[in-house]
Amino acid sequence: MEVSEEELREVYERLPPSYDRVNAHLSFWNDVRWRLQLVKVIEEGLDQNKVVLDAGSGRGELSFLIARRRKDHNRS
Repeated sequence: MEVSEEELREVYERLPPSYDRVNAHLSFWNDVRWRLQLVKVIEEGLDQNKVVLDAGSGRGELSFLIARRRKDHNRS
């Protein structure tokens, strides 16, 4: 099933605006640090040609970080 970027954006826009704020509060503002640590682990242990599944990704912050790091890595 193909989903356009626009359709995907609409789905995530329906998530409550407080979703990220609640994550931050529940983790005592460690959620960003944890995501960055996970991205480093993935980057060190995974071939750049492999696919990463971010199941239960909420608004997709982890997926965004992984994609951005891979894009930056492929430029160098």
